[in-house]
Amino acid sequence: MGVLLFSGYRTETYINGTDKDYKVEVTHENGSYTTYTEMSSKMNKFFTDHKSLLEDNAEVSVTVDKDDRITGIEAIKLLGNETDETDGDLTIPAGAAFDGLTIDGNEKSIDDLTVNADNVTVRDLTVDVLSGNGESFESIHNTFEEDSSFSGNDASFNTTFEGDVTLKGENAHLSNVKIENGKLAVSAGASVTVDGETTIQDVVAEGEASLEDVEVTGNVTANGEGSVKLSGKTTVDGDLTGNIDASQVEDEELKGEAEKVANRADVDAAVTALTDGPIEVVAGQNFEDIVAAKIDDSSVEFSADSTEFEGNDVFDKNEVVKDVTADNSAEVDIDLTKGEVSDPDVAVSFKVVTASSVDAVVSALNDNSQSELEEALSNDAFTGFNSELIGQYHTELDAAGSLDVHGNLKLDHDSH
Repeated sequence: MGVLLFSGYRTETYINGTDKDYKVEVTHENGSYTTYTEMSSKMNKFFTDHKSLLEDNAEVSVTVDKDDRITGIEAIKLLGNETDETDGDLTIPAGAAFDGLTIDGNEKSIDDLTVNADNVTVRDLTVDVLSGNGESFESIHNTFEEDSSFSGNDASFNTTFEGDVTLKGENAHLSNVKIENGKLAVSAGASVTVDGETTIQDVVAEGEASLEDVEVTGNVTANGEGSVKLSGKTTVDGDLTGNIDASQVEDEELKGEAEKVANRADVDAAVTALTDGPIEVVAGQNFEDIVAAKIDDSSVEFSADSTEFEGNDVFDKNEVVKDVTADNSAEVDIDLTKGEVSDPDVAVSFKVVTASSVDAVVSALNDNSQSELEEALSNDAFTGFNSELIGQYHTELDAAGSLDVHGNLKLDHDSH
C-alpha cells in the first residue's frame, strides 16, 4: 500500500495478558482514516516507547504491506511552534524498518537522540545528547547542547556542537561545523575529515584527523598512534603536540611549528630507544652501527666523544669495540639532532656480554655446532643481540681475524 501518514495514536489501548498494543490511525488526504493494528514487535515497541513524544506532536510516514501490516517508518516531522515544548528521548533502533528514516525537527527540541539504524537523516532539531552507531548518519543544521558521541561509519555533520563531540567511526565528515566551546575527539581507529567554514576550540586525535581551511582557536593534539593533517587556510591559535603534518598549510609559521613538533617527537623516540636499559654489545661491533641500529631512524643525527670502559679504550667514534674484558660497562653521552631540535648529552648505558658467555659462543663456532650456538645465545647476556652478526663473524673468521677465549674479536669493521 506504500507510504501513509498518521498523526499520533488513538488513546484507546488493548490489553492481552501482559501485552499492550496500540492502534495506529492513518489519516488519508481526503480526511478519512484507516486504523492498523498489525505490526512487528519492534515496531510496536517503538510506538509504545515514544507515545508521549509523538502523540499529537508529529506526522509520521509509515510503510504498509498488502496485508495491512505496518512494516516500517519512512519519515518523522515534529509539529507545533518553535516555542512548543517537546519532551522525551528519541531512539531509532537498528533494522530495515528504520533504515533510511528522515527526521525533520522543524526547529523544535527533544532530550536525547540515539541513532542505530543506517542512512538516517536528521535536520533542524535541537538535542541534548547525540549517540548511536548507525552507518551513514547525516546531521543537517542541528544543535547538540551537551557532550555527544557517535560510533557509526561514514557519518556527516553540518551542525553546531555546544559541548565536546567524540567520533569513533571511520570516514566521518564535518563541514561548516561549529565546536566553538568544545573539543573534537577522534578515537583510536577512527578517521575524520573536517572542512568548510568550521571553527573548533580543540582537536584531540588518537585516530586520524584531516583539517582543511579550519579555524582552531585552541590546541591540536595527536596522542599515541594518532595523527593530524593540516592543510589549506587552517589556522591554530594554541599549541601543537604529537604527530602533526602541516606541510600543506598556507601559513608558513604554522608549517614551521609543526615541523619542529615532528622533529621533537622523532628525537624523543630516539632518546627512548637508547635509554631503555643497557645496550648489550660484543667485541668487534662498530659503535656508530650499534647506535644507528638502536635508533632505527636515519633522519636523526647523533655524535659522541671517545669513551673508555674501565681504562680500556673501547668506544672510539669511528672504531670497533675492542680490548674488552668480562662485564665491562660504560655510560656514553650522545648528542641527538634533527632539524632545529636537539637533545645533547643523552646518557646511554652500554654493557659488554660476559666472558663466559662469549666463551660458549666461541666453542660453538669452533665446533661448527648450530645446537651449541643456539644454546649459548640463549644466555641472558645475549638478550636482544643479533645472532646473525655472530654468523657473519663465523663465516669470515679464518680470513679476517681470530676470536680468543677472552672475547676479543680482531676484525676490521668494514668487513661487516
